[in-house]
Amino acid sequence: MAEGILGGVRILDLTTGQSGPLAVRLLAEAGADVVKVEPPGGDPARARVPAGFASWNRSKRSVVLDLVDADDRRRLDELLAGADVVVHELAPAAAAALGLDEGTLASRFPQLIVASLLSFPKSHPDADLPASDLLVQARLGILDEQFGYRDGPIYLRLSPALWGSMYLLASGILARLILRARTGQVGPVATSLAQGALAPCGQFWHRFDHPNEALRFGSLRKEATWGLAPMQCTDGWALVMATRIRPSQAGFLTELGVPDDRDAIRAAVRKRSVEEIIDLCSRNDVPCTKVAEVGEALVNEQARLNGYVVELDDPVWGRSVQAASPWEVVPPSRVSSPAPALGQHDGATWEERSSAVPLGEAPPGRGPLAGLKVLDFGMFLAGPFAPQCLADLGADVIKVEATDGDRMRAASQFYGCQRNKRDIALDLANPASREVLERLVRWADVVHHNIRRPAQVKLGIDEPSLRAMNHDIIVCHTGTYGTKGPRADWPGYDPIAQAESGWMFENGGAGNPPLWYRFGLMDHQCALSSLVATLLAIYRRETTGDATFVTASLLGAAVLTSSETLVRLDGGGVVEVAHLDAQQTGVSPYDRIAQCTDGWVALVADTEAARATVDQVGPGIGDLTVDDAVAALEAGGASAERVRENYESGFFDSEANQSSKLCVTLPSAEWGDHTMVGAYWDFGDVETVLDTSSPALGEHSIEILGELGFADDDVEKLLAAAAVVQFRP
Repeated sequence: MAEGILGGVRILDLTTGQSGPLAVRLLAEAGADVVKVEPPGGDPARARVPAGFASWNRSKRSVVLDLVDADDRRRLDELLAGADVVVHELAPAAAAALGLDEGTLASRFPQLIVASLLSFPKSHPDADLPASDLLVQARLGILDEQFGYRDGPIYLRLSPALWGSMYLLASGILARLILRARTGQVGPVATSLAQGALAPCGQFWHRFDHPNEALRFGSLRKEATWGLAPMQCTDGWALVMATRIRPSQAGFLTELGVPDDRDAIRAAVRKRSVEEIIDLCSRNDVPCTKVAEVGEALVNEQARLNGYVVELDDPVWGRSVQAASPWEVVPPSRVSSPAPALGQHDGATWEERSSAVPLGEAPPGRGPLAGLKVLDFGMFLAGPFAPQCLADLGADVIKVEATDGDRMRAASQFYGCQRNKRDIALDLANPASREVLERLVRWADVVHHNIRRPAQVKLGIDEPSLRAMNHDIIVCHTGTYGTKGPRADWPGYDPIAQAESGWMFENGGAGNPPLWYRFGLMDHQCALSSLVATLLAIYRRETTGDATFVTASLLGAAVLTSSETLVRLDGGGVVEVAHLDAQQTGVSPYDRIAQCTDGWVALVADTEAARATVDQVGPGIGDLTVDDAVAALEAGGASAERVRENYESGFFDSEANQSSKLCVTLPSAEWGDHTMVGAYWDFGDVETVLDTSSPALGEHSIEILGELGFADDDVEKLLAAAAVVQFRP
C-alpha cells in the first residue's frame, strides 16, 4: 500500500461494530497498513451486520487475541511496538484495567498515537457509560429533536452518533499524523459518540445574549420542517423542492396546471409517475429526485462514474458492489482486499518502531494544525462546516464572504458552522477586488468551497485559476453528484441527498411515507468527508511536498451510509437491512425506545441474558415509570437510559457538559455571548481552539487587508468602490 497517501503508516485497530472499523477502513484504503485485532469469537458485527462487516473491514488483516490472556498480550505488545497508531473503543476505566490507557501506552510505546472512541468525552463523568449510539442519543435528548408520525421522541434509524463520530475519529487521527509529520510530536486523540451526535445539533442548538427575532425563534424548530415531505407519485415517491417558486421555475406550475399552492402541487404530482415529475422539474430548474430505498445508491450511475462504489469478489458475498471512499484524492483511495476471515492473519507482525521521537519546531499558535492558513469560500452548511473544524484544530481560517452576506446568515444554521473564523466581505464580481483575491490565495495553504463549477470559473476560483496564483495551494471542493457524469454541475441540497441515500424512505418506518431528517445529516456527512479529504491532502503535502485538488460530495457521503448493505451480483440483489417499525420506536425488541408512564426509555440488549430480561420486562414496560424500567432492565444485564425530552436548555446548563467542553460560550460581535455545541476532539497535550463565535459580515476586512500589505489609502479605495465591506458595530 506504499503508493497511497498514508503509505508506510501502520494502524492497529481494536474497534468493533461500525464507527471505529469504518473510520480505520477509510484510512486503510488511503494507504495505511491495518491489522484488526478481534476478540475470540470475532467482532460481533460479523454476525449482527454481516454485509456491513464486509464493507467496514475491507483492506485489513485480522488477528485474534484475548486481551486478558498472557501469551496474547505479549503478541499484542509486539504489534503495539511496531505500530504508529492504535485505535480502541475502551472506556477510561476499562482501558486502565487492561493497561491500554493513554498514560501506560505512552510510557511503554512512546512512538504511538493513541486514538479512542468513547461514549462521552474522557473528561466527562459519563465517559464510562456503555458506548451505544442509541443510549447516548437518548441521554443527550437528541431523539426528541426529530418530528415523526406520532408524538414523542423518535428512534433515529440513520444514527448521527455513529456517522458523526466515525468521521471525527478519522480526522482526529489524521490531525495527529500531520502534527507528527511536521514536528515529530505524538500523543493521544479522543472523540466520542456524543460529540458525533452533537455535530449536526450545532445548527439549531444555540443560546445568545442578545439575539434578533429570527435567532430567538430559531429557524429549524421541529414543527417548521414538514414542508420538505416527499410527494407521492403513481409509482413511488419524489422529493420536489418547490417550497418557494422563483420566476425561473414558473414553468413548473404552468405545466402542472396548478397555482403556487403546496396542496394543489401534491394533488397534481400524485397523478404522474416519478420519471415524469423528475423530467418536469429538471426542465424548470426545480430540484427533484426519486426517493430511493436503502441500497439503491450503490447502483446509482453517478456513484459508479465517480468511484463511490467498488465491485469486488468477496469470499462471503461473491461478486458484489460495496460502498467505496466518498471522495476523490490524489493518489486515489483503493481497495486492497475484501474483509478478512476471522484470524486469517494470525501471527502477523511488524518490525519495531523506533521509540525516539524527534521533536521539530512547532508553528506558532495552538492546535495540531497551528500555522495552517485556510480560505473558506463556502456557503450554506456543506461548505463552511469543514473549515470550522479546521479552525477548531488550530488553522487560521478566513471566510471570504459576499458583500451582501452568506445566504444562510439569517438562519440559526449559519452559527453552527462559522466559529473561530475571521471574515472579509469581498465582492468577487467587482474588478477592484481582484488584487485582494490574488493576495489571499498567495497567503493560503488551503482553499475550501462548495461553489458550483460554472460559478467557480466565472469568479476565478476554479482549481486551475487558484493554482496559477499559488502553485502549492490545496483545493477542496464539495459538490452534489461528484465531478464526473451528466449531473456533475447539478445543484443539490441535504434533502435531495437524503432521498438518494435511501434513508429518507427507511426513516419513515414500515408502511409510512418517507421522512426527512431535519438534522441536515447529509450536509454534515459531506462536510465531514471533505474534512478528511482535506486532511489527507495536507498530510500528503507535508510528507511529499505535492499540493493536490480533492473533492467530496453529497452523493459520495450518501453512498457511504449505504455501507450497512451491499449488492450481490449473482442475482441476490441488495442485502436486507434492519427495518424501522411503523411506530418509529426501533428495529427489534432489543434495540428500541418504549413509552412508560412518565416518559420514554431506550433499551439495548446484546446478550442472551439481557434479551431474556427484555422478554420478561418488555410486555409490561408501559405500566412502569422510566426509573423503574431502567432499574429492572439493568438488573437483568440489559442497558437502558431515560430518553430526555426538551433538553436543549438542560444540555447547556449542565456543569459536566461545560467542564468537558461539550458546550462552550464564546463572544460574538453582534449577539453578545453565544453558547453552542463545543469541542469535537480532545488531543490531551495539544489544545483545540474555541475562541470566538461566528464573525459578523466583514468583521475583519480592514485587519486582513492590512496583513496582506494594502496601504491605508488602498484600503479606503477598496471600501469606496464597494469591493470590500467592513463591519461597523
